[in-house]
Amino acid sequence: MTTPAGNTHAPQTGQTSDTDVIGARRLQAQALLNARLLAEPDLLTPMSGAQTQQRLHELYLRQTELELEIAALRSTHAHLIQNTTQQPIDLSDIANFIAERFPSKVTYWKADLRCGYANHEVMGWFGRTQEEMLTIHLHDFLGPELFQKNIAYIQGALKGMDQQFERTLVSVNGETTHNWVQYLVHRIDGVVLGFFALVTDVTLLKRAQIALLNSEAKNRALLRAIPDLILSLQRDGTCLEVHSSMRQAMPLAASELLQRRLTAILPADVAARFMQAIEEALTSGKVQEVPYTLHAPNEEESHFAARIAPATSDTVICIVRDVSELERERRQRELLLSDRLQVSQQDLHQAQQNLSLASDAAGLGIWIRDIASDEVWASPEWRKLFGFSADEALNSARIFEHIHPADRYAILQMRLENEIHKRQKTQADMRIVLPDGQVRWVAAVSQMELDAGGKPRLSRGVAVDITATKRAALELEQKRMEVTHLARVATLGELSGALAHEMNQPLTAILSNAQAALRFLQREQPDLDEVREILQDIVEADQRAGEVIRRLRRLFGKQVNLQQHVDINALAREVQHLLHNDLINRGVTLVMEVASDNPCVLADPVQLQQVLINLIINAADASAALDENARHIVLRSSVGGDGDVLLTVSDAGSGIAPEKMEKIFTPFYTTKEHGMGLGLSICKNIVEANGGRLWCENNPDRGVSFYCRLPMCSQEAS
Repeated sequence: MTTPAGNTHAPQTGQTSDTDVIGARRLQAQALLNARLLAEPDLLTPMSGAQTQQRLHELYLRQTELELEIAALRSTHAHLIQNTTQQPIDLSDIANFIAERFPSKVTYWKADLRCGYANHEVMGWFGRTQEEMLTIHLHDFLGPELFQKNIAYIQGALKGMDQQFERTLVSVNGETTHNWVQYLVHRIDGVVLGFFALVTDVTLLKRAQIALLNSEAKNRALLRAIPDLILSLQRDGTCLEVHSSMRQAMPLAASELLQRRLTAILPADVAARFMQAIEEALTSGKVQEVPYTLHAPNEEESHFAARIAPATSDTVICIVRDVSELERERRQRELLLSDRLQVSQQDLHQAQQNLSLASDAAGLGIWIRDIASDEVWASPEWRKLFGFSADEALNSARIFEHIHPADRYAILQMRLENEIHKRQKTQADMRIVLPDGQVRWVAAVSQMELDAGGKPRLSRGVAVDITATKRAALELEQKRMEVTHLARVATLGELSGALAHEMNQPLTAILSNAQAALRFLQREQPDLDEVREILQDIVEADQRAGEVIRRLRRLFGKQVNLQQHVDINALAREVQHLLHNDLINRGVTLVMEVASDNPCVLADPVQLQQVLINLIINAADASAALDENARHIVLRSSVGGDGDVLLTVSDAGSGIAPEKMEKIFTPFYTTKEHGMGLGLSICKNIVEANGGRLWCENNPDRGVSFYCRLPMCSQEAS
């Protein structure tokens, strides 16, 4: 490829004449003039006599400058000829390699706006061949409309200034993308010969930017919809941001709160509680609540509830809600409830005592909640169970503070649904966080009572401690998940080497054939028959790689464990092929001694593959310390007189110590330095699940043999 700059190699012999150099400079000057005429169309308009004289004077000065530059170029050219090595470096191949692999569309446009180069990204996107690109004008390439949009940037590049801007492009297939375009000026000795155009796809970035703007708009709409006062406060109480739809929550208007401290806005006692809550929120990272009351002159007092949550290391978000109406309703309900309680206080006290005695004897905690007032009565056992003192006032908010954060939403949602749908009885398990940080599991059953109008009036229930039972179940489930995960990891680790080596050969063949094809195509008269054979080799290598992947996918597929008739000899040969490359790299020879009558068993073929693979890999590890000539593994299959099929994997390693023989099938026990202790345990479970038996014995001379006995299929089943 000729580089876009038009650079050529210096000749190895002889000298370049001054005439050639001057001719090259004249071509450059002509290109510069063409670019200037394109950038400044008014140069072609008629001029007066004075303008003509001025222009001739400018051309005379430019001619003088060019003569000086030609003289300098002669000297430089002679110096380059003198210092050129016998084998100059050809940078064109390097430039072509980089441009063809550049992740952008790359073109080069000469000063006359004719294309000098285009990489495959451009040709594929716009559906043009290399010959079409090298003869096209930028106006025809972009089209009249897009060319007119880009004319200012094109003129700027021809004037020697790099350009960058954003454009939407449509491919020949109709695909539309957002692109970042750069015009990089190419100049030599101050003369602009053309410019590179780099077009980078920024569609994903554009979409992310649009999504971010939409998200910001939604957040702003959300803030406008919240009826509460929202403040962003520094640690010292300074208001950084304010959103307010109510004025009475603070003594000042929202616009007057900015950059002012709470100590200068609120009464001293209220400000002190706010400052303490801010400090506790930033220190503990937990949400703090500040209820407070404001007294306006000649107006009824207003009640507010503020929630303060940490935002950054030095700022908090404060949300203030007007709860005056709720507070007045609460006080009214208190008066009504007090009157009602006074009527039957003695009877209620007696009933509570009886209920407490019964619940304490059974280890149950009992509670009753007045839905209208949200007041809760609870037995001593319930208070102890939930971590409350004997005389502490209770309501839903206080109780929810003791429920584990991960369970709060589910319990709250269930309670709301019960009240809405008037469900009579519910049951739930939840975690309770005690004041000392201890976590306790509680099972609770509740029942709702309705008033005469069918509205929820009371809810009552019992709770019992199920911590021991829950922890045992959770620990059992955790262990089961850990064993399952480690089993998968162990199996995958044993087979990763086989995958790497199986894929290496076809991929290497594809690369070598592709490189050979490129070399043939670069000849002046390429041998198309030879290229055709090379491409056929590439197709066959790709098919081999696909077969490797399909074979391993069958092995790892999440399929139902279904037993079927399995030809043991065929299964053994498939495992031999699967581990072939891995065993060669280890320097291990696998000897197959299979029965001649093709024994058949009823089992899961994928699981039996896993067993054989684990046993052979273990044998290869045990043979690693031996000389390469002694690294032999024997895989045998035979039919016993009792109607069972026996598979044997034998190695010539150091064997297994007698005291370790009984432990090697135990989960997490391993004799390898970096082993996980799961392979043999998994193999044993698989064999036993398929009705067989797995054991091992040391060989009489050296090494160890693993035996896998499986029941053979009946003659009728076969």
